[in-house]
Amino acid sequence: MNAPERNESLISFEHVSKSFGGTMILNDLNLFIPKGKIFGIIGRSGAGKSTMIRLINGLDQPTTGKISLSQDVKSSTIFQHYALLQSKTVADNIRLALRFSKVNKQEYDKRIENVLRYVSMIEKKNTYPSHLSGGQKQRVGIARALVTEPSLLLCDEITSALDPTAKKSILNLLKKVNEELGTTIILVTHEMEAIKEICDEVAVIDSGKVIEQATTKKMFLSPQSNLVREFLADMIYPKYPKKESISFNYVLYFLMNATNYARFQESKMEGTVYDIKTIHISGERFFAMYFLTNKIPDNEFIDQLISYEKVTVDV
Repeated sequence: MNAPERNESLISFEHVSKSFGGTMILNDLNLFIPKGKIFGIIGRSGAGKSTMIRLINGLDQPTTGKISLSQDVKSSTIFQHYALLQSKTVADNIRLALRFSKVNKQEYDKRIENVLRYVSMIEKKNTYPSHLSGGQKQRVGIARALVTEPSLLLCDEITSALDPTAKKSILNLLKKVNEELGTTIILVTHEMEAIKEICDEVAVIDSGKVIEQATTKKMFLSPQSNLVREFLADMIYPKYPKKESISFNYVLYFLMNATNYARFQESKMEGTVYDIKTIHISGERFFAMYFLTNKIPDNEFIDQLISYEKVTVDV
């Protein structure tokens, strides 16, 4: 598992366990989260993802083990369901965060104006939450989190209730925050698409443990665990051919980069492409396909592939 070294970490979990009423939620968990990155945490419901957020922001304490944060860490949390007060305007919802901070009151209005401009919501300053769309509410949530100038943003399933357009817009805003402000972001989600879009690294949680951790690119192209393969099935695997439609001896799965795909096209390999999927990761294009053939390709071709699987079909 390619975890960052401890001395590069902003946050470290060392043998952390957490139980509620006799139920173990986190079980001897070890995780190191680097500074300045967008770090994804993914897992099934009940895996312990949200518990980790509560431990990081100090709302809860581990049963055993140790959580360490760098001395200069100041965190803010963004919630799935916005947590906006319906009786207060957008500006006043953001003002609440300042009231619980050490920011001088004379700076409140200026900070609110600046952060609303940053998230493209200045025109909604005096609007009440009931008149906002889901995406706009989440922008206000992000503005409220940013107004105290945190070094760490904790995002707990913040895109799961949004439509696809709003979801992409919010993810792009988080990426902007990370790149322009240098804010470390932890994105807790069950959506692999969100991980793929913006995360630099990702950890997979299952039964309270980290079962896999890698750069996003490496995890998508070379998943090590069955759970990750399950999460990625719809994203990196094309449509599998039905047995009754196969008139070849082999079904081969190829995953290749753009250069090798061009070579594949030029090679005129004996067989036929059943289905192909284009995958965009970290600004690069990759191609996944099921190829039907009666002849296994030579080793020189196979060695150039990112991933190769062979299925023998009885015909």
